[in-house]
Amino acid sequence: MPKIAIVSSLYKPTRIDAIGGQETWTAQFALGLAEKGYKIDLYALPGSIEGKGIKLYPITDLSLDGIKKTNLKNKAFAIGEALYAKVLTILIKNSYPLVIDSSGSITIPLNSYLLKAPVIVIGHFPVNHPHVAIFQKFQQPQNLFYVFPSHFQNKMARWIKNSFVIPHGIKVENFKFSPKNELEKSFWVGRETLDDKKGLRVAIKVHKKLKIPLEAYVSFDSPELKREFLAQESKHLKIYESSHSNRVYNKFSTPGRYKVLIYPINWDEPFGLVLLESLACGTPVIAYNRGAFPEIIENGKSGFIVRADRPEELEQAIKKLYSLPIEKYLQMRINARKSVEKRFNFQNFIEAYIKLINKLL
Repeated sequence: MPKIAIVSSLYKPTRIDAIGGQETWTAQFALGLAEKGYKIDLYALPGSIEGKGIKLYPITDLSLDGIKKTNLKNKAFAIGEALYAKVLTILIKNSYPLVIDSSGSITIPLNSYLLKAPVIVIGHFPVNHPHVAIFQKFQQPQNLFYVFPSHFQNKMARWIKNSFVIPHGIKVENFKFSPKNELEKSFWVGRETLDDKKGLRVAIKVHKKLKIPLEAYVSFDSPELKREFLAQESKHLKIYESSHSNRVYNKFSTPGRYKVLIYPINWDEPFGLVLLESLACGTPVIAYNRGAFPEIIENGKSGFIVRADRPEELEQAIKKLYSLPIEKYLQMRINARKSVEKRFNFQNFIEAYIKLINKLL
């Protein structure tokens, strides 16, 4: 088997139990290829996965998340690109037959022609992200290929040549299926931002109105945002602060305790691993019909998709789910688990990538 280079994120270590979806995906992907016999050189932060066919090349000691907490926070993007330029020189020197870029960097895609070998960019981000949007103005190198996790994202990136769609997959067996919920509560999990991208404040507002308890597992963009948010909202719901030093949220089991995951996002998410993790644990999802979410949730079967331009539909869907007869609700939990087993099976996902890798090689 050929040796493959995978370039990962510099925000968090690349691990299965990472909080970030990008880092989790890359770890699972690298391990999946290694299990199939591929030798992987992983360029990532210290503390990332290694062994079992994966050799870790630590890029830097200080993560970009760490830099954002210093007086250099406004320089984090520039520092990151400088570090990826360093990685690029190593990739050129080592002459890999294939490079997989899962970093979100602009440096590697723009300069991929220097590598000569095929370069696959993983589309973790929206198409207005620099590493995708830049090829609206610059010529895309012929050896550069994109894999998007959803048809929605692929359609939005219509200027990209040599693109493929491979939906993300997860190892469902790693997730504890709960046939019955422990708590009669909704939950939300994610990063809280000033623009409320993930819709936490929307979820709080509708649950306050319906008088249904909501619990949230939150990581904050900044200490200032945390103080402002807690002052305003902590009296309305139970908040668990989620971070690398405080792992209160276990993606493999925590979702299964709840009645439903509420995710009224305020942007067009390219995929949404959080949804797969909840469904795998048996917990249905209610979300807006934005981004790739309609490709993940089977409306009325594993949850509900509601129109983002009709906020009243979110309220109606929550009321409907909470009022379902117990046997119909429990069937929805079974449907949720089965939908991931069938539609987002990890082996099918990794085999699709292997087929593409062999084609490019």
